[in-house]
Amino acid sequence: MHRSVACRAGSTGRTRLAVVGDVHDQWSAKDAAALKALDVDFTLFVGDFGNEKVSVVKEIASIGEPKAVILGNHDAWYTMTARPRSRSPSPPTATAATAAAAAAAAAAEGTPQPPPDRVQHQLDALGDCHIGYSHMQLPNSSISLVGARPFSKGGKSMRTIKDFMARLYNIHDMGESAQRILQIIHNSVPHCNPLIIMGHNGPAGLGGERHNICGVDWVKEAGDHGDPDLAAVLQQLREAGRQVALVVSGHMHHKLRGSGNRQMVHVDDTGCVYLNAATVPRVVPAPRRGPDTPPATRHHFLVIELQNGAVQCAADAWVQVTEADAADSSTSSSSQPDAAQQQAAAADHSSSSSSSSSRSSSGAGQGLLAAAQQASSSDLQLQLDWQPRAVQGFTVQVAEVSEVFRTLGEQSSSSSSSSSSSSSRHIQYWDAFNAAWQEAHVPSRVLPAEAVAVAAS
Repeated sequence: MHRSVACRAGSTGRTRLAVVGDVHDQWSAKDAAALKALDVDFTLFVGDFGNEKVSVVKEIASIGEPKAVILGNHDAWYTMTARPRSRSPSPPTATAATAAAAAAAAAAEGTPQPPPDRVQHQLDALGDCHIGYSHMQLPNSSISLVGARPFSKGGKSMRTIKDFMARLYNIHDMGESAQRILQIIHNSVPHCNPLIIMGHNGPAGLGGERHNICGVDWVKEAGDHGDPDLAAVLQQLREAGRQVALVVSGHMHHKLRGSGNRQMVHVDDTGCVYLNAATVPRVVPAPRRGPDTPPATRHHFLVIELQNGAVQCAADAWVQVTEADAADSSTSSSSQPDAAQQQAAAADHSSSSSSSSSRSSSGAGQGLLAAAQQASSSDLQLQLDWQPRAVQGFTVQVAEVSEVFRTLGEQSSSSSSSSSSSSSRHIQYWDAFNAAWQEAHVPSRVLPAEAVAVAAS
């Protein structure tokens, strides 16, 4: 059985991505099974696996699905700023244990040894799939994927991490970082290829309010915590006529400090879509429906659909994972929940999970929702399989899907007029969302469905 949310799928030129937001120690065999069940073409990991958590990075490096990874500031938490290691950043691994034994032997001989380089251990484990200051071609696609500055902690200055970046990449300031990324694009990526740029943090210039996609929410004055080097890259690419379809990041968690939720989507005046995948925590307990219901967890993925190099839609997908033996022994006789059960599960999750969204219920919002429902096109469908299945020793099924972005109508880069029309649709979409959001006075986790079809009126 398939359930649909508004999005295009299943035609020539389609590419489906899964984005894994900030992991923060939450990765296990259950996550690998959930990812496999989503059956995407490619997976993007935007970093922050833990405080130099080498063991987690090795687990992710070992999964067989095609992937790209960019490491975040927590992945160099101690090394980057010489923080004291008040606690062990990761359980000892075989490599670490061997290094410790060698260090002990060397110490007995009076030879000083440097501490283990956990950052380098992570880079070694990831190998070519680490995309910081690099690029790769998506399989069976014209889309080129480019990595921004790795280990980003956000903000205007690199002062506190200057020595670290100089040692690892020979990068001394934001200008050199921007030039490194641009050189990779201009020297290695054909001009006609649509671009996806992934970073741990998003670019500067997307707003300085606390709820904005890279907004500061930990001081009263708020501010823009985006990366200036990435912003400079995007500006120069616009001036050069390069098509950037998508910018994906994490770092700035969806739940704001104090209260409220962050806007996780932005669309600029070229139609480029910016998506923040940092839903934290990304693993939550599944609702229990009775004493006989086996315990399960729900795992967050941001699923993005592109058609011919342009973003068509994106949705937050929560995948439920149950121990296979427990699921087999449950008293449920149905292998597929009916629509009412699925709606109830979504309601349970939205009320209990920290990722729940705040949507406008204002008169203006309801009017936009009615327009969206009237204008929905039957060919805009993202097919996600809701059927429970056995994957790697677990029972896995999609439990909840919430649309976060949808474009309107056909997109084509075959002419300047069609490209302009596409950008206009994106702008209308974003303006409609802003109007609904401002009237509601509540930051939204996602672009609400009522902002979808303003161009139809």
